[in-house]
Amino acid sequence: MWSHAHRRRAKAVGALVLAASLAACGSDIDGFPSPGEIDIRQLDVGNYNTDPAEYRGKPRHSVAAGEMLDFSRLVDHVVIGSDVDEKFEHALLSRLLHTPTYTTIVLTEAAKPILEATGMLYGFSAAASTHPLVDTTYYDSTGNFKPFGGADTNPEATSFNITVLEFPDDESARTAAEQIEAADFDVAPDVNARVTIDGLPTARAHWRPGVPSLAATVSHGSHLINVFVQQPTADLPELKSLAERVFAAQIPLLERMPVLSPRDSLLQPPDPHGVARRTLSLNDGLAVDADSNAIRTPRGWLHFVPEQRVWEPMLDSSGVDYIATTKKTAILFRARDATAARSLHTAIDALYPQPAEAPPNSRDITCAENPKPKRSGNVLQTWDASDRFLCTVSYDRYVARVASTQLTDAQQRAAAQYALLVKSQYM
Repeated sequence: MWSHAHRRRAKAVGALVLAASLAACGSDIDGFPSPGEIDIRQLDVGNYNTDPAEYRGKPRHSVAAGEMLDFSRLVDHVVIGSDVDEKFEHALLSRLLHTPTYTTIVLTEAAKPILEATGMLYGFSAAASTHPLVDTTYYDSTGNFKPFGGADTNPEATSFNITVLEFPDDESARTAAEQIEAADFDVAPDVNARVTIDGLPTARAHWRPGVPSLAATVSHGSHLINVFVQQPTADLPELKSLAERVFAAQIPLLERMPVLSPRDSLLQPPDPHGVARRTLSLNDGLAVDADSNAIRTPRGWLHFVPEQRVWEPMLDSSGVDYIATTKKTAILFRARDATAARSLHTAIDALYPQPAEAPPNSRDITCAENPKPKRSGNVLQTWDASDRFLCTVSYDRYVARVASTQLTDAQQRAAAQYALLVKSQYM
């Protein structure tokens, strides 16, 4: 038997559908806009669930869920290229660092026992460049320091890699920073030279004279910040200046990041801005994590988008404040208002000029053919780059994007996402 609350919600949704149907028929009854919303009963949503997330499964607080939200918050507070200089238009490889073992993707192998001993909790590594990452199959598999995930970078580029690690307390972060810098320096103590970083007397830095790169590490509160910079020429003053600018942009972001007690972390609401509940998902409930089922600010999302120079101004002009993603299913942008959402929808359409058929009985849904399916890229949020068909949906202040290898499936996903947005306004 349904509860009274469920019956009230069912009546509200029924009234919504009736209103949409009457409006679609051109009704002049007061209170029904014309033209009206899509009658969502006529949409082919396939087998996709169109109920808001909390109706598909009750969210539960847990230590693991709290840690995932903490992780995502850190990603939101790590610099992207434009935070340092507009010339850093391209995102390179970014890495979610779940454990000390994962950090060896970007740091020296010698860092692992240090991070284990000092209690590293989690971290994030990101990179930006004046040029895109070169096409290469080479990745450094030695035990040395491996910025950019060990991948080759364009020799004509100026680039930086930043890694931010979280520790239980300030002392642990300070000890880790000192010991990791010492371990990296000792890889070649006869040729490495120590360098000072202006404005950060506690920073430890070094370079190899004649080599156009520099590495620096400092602790700030309970965080360790490691910065690696490189450029075409071995100019030490320029390398130092770039490292100093990266630190100058990064430290204020960390200072603005809320510090939560273990209890506050545990009790964090999984979807405080109501964006994940509106995002199409193949899973039940709000399974928020730090990887694919995430809620991010534009900065956090842009870390995983190679074409930052394309997307950042679109998000800025539309006033997007939060972005939700679900694993290989959908991306949802919350714009400033409905007008800004329509502008964002139009801008996204312009990126894909080869249109495809939209779902039947729909409007505010457009589809396109991906000009470069199977293109490799920085996955997580760009999973749809490998799909042939992309559909964009807008409703109220929300814009969503779905993708599939099959047009019919892409259409059904888009229809289901639209229905979910409509129902989320009343459920």
